[in-house]
Amino acid sequence: MNILVSRPKKFIDKTRAYKLYVDDVFIMDIRDGEELNIVLPLNSEKICAKIDWCSSNELDLTELKNNDKLKIHNTHSKNILIPFYILFIIFFRKNNYLKIEKI
Repeated sequence: MNILVSRPKKFIDKTRAYKLYVDDVFIMDIRDGEELNIVLPLNSEKICAKIDWCSSNELDLTELKNNDKLKIHNTHSKNILIPFYILFIIFFRKNNYLKIEKI
């Protein structure tokens, strides 16, 4: 199965790559502004993205079709200027730092 994964350009995390995992196995990095075509085995079940100790939700791949598009983005970039907000997110909501969704 082929899927297209995109990461929009954003200031936050600009110099750092997000790591993509399929069924808990690392497959590749995606950098700021990249759009990658990924070929997955037919029996793949879930995909998620990680950066350091923070991660995204797990997306069920069984619901996707061939050539579907996914977007990975930082969910908290609008609130970066609020003091201590990012520290709160990194330490207490680390599994919601990124979001992966079908578009």
